[in-house]
Amino acid sequence: MGIGFISGSIVHFTLNPWRFGLIGIVGGILFAIATYIQDFASHDDQDISMTHIVSRVLTGVVLSIGLGMISGSIQHFDEITIQALRYIPIGVVLSTTARWIQERTHSMIKPLQW
Repeated sequence: MGIGFISGSIVHFTLNPWRFGLIGIVGGILFAIATYIQDFASHDDQDISMTHIVSRVLTGVVLSIGLGMISGSIQHFDEITIQALRYIPIGVVLSTTARWIQERTHSMIKPLQW
């Protein structure tokens, strides 16, 4: 849910900066809490550094922002053509870079098994 709030707030931000800025901040907080819980639950036999968790949260938020810029710009291209032409390439760079960083630094993380 946090990532959805973040990505939705990106493309709608220009419509109402206060409202969608707040939604984005709430999304970031939800995402941070969920990432911490997931890391804590999936690493019960290992020590997890706070640096590791902060890194995961930051790269996840940047990835979400980039994907939100891409998907939202495509969905609302007719309404926000000028912004979309800026958001799409920036979103590609942000999301690709964040995903690359995740792969290089967090590939040793085992997924949470339900």
